[in-house]
Amino acid sequence: MKTTKYKTIVSVLSPICEGFNKYLEMNKRIELFVETDGASEKDGGMDEEYIAEFAVLQERLYKLALEKKKNESC
Repeated sequence: MKTTKYKTIVSVLSPICEGFNKYLEMNKRIELFVETDGASEKDGGMDEEYIAEFAVLQERLYKLALEKKKNESC
């Protein structure tokens, strides 16, 4: 899903950043889940642990991106 956080992460960080590629893969899976109303996942549901892991990773990368963006603007 192309949220503000997603856009910030992908525009500031690079694939060499730890967790970046995993974040993109997880985002793609969740996006497909939403687009297909759950049909892309077994039994139409997504594991809560997966969603929680995605949320934690997104927050970590978002904070890193904001910090990097701030340091580059100085």
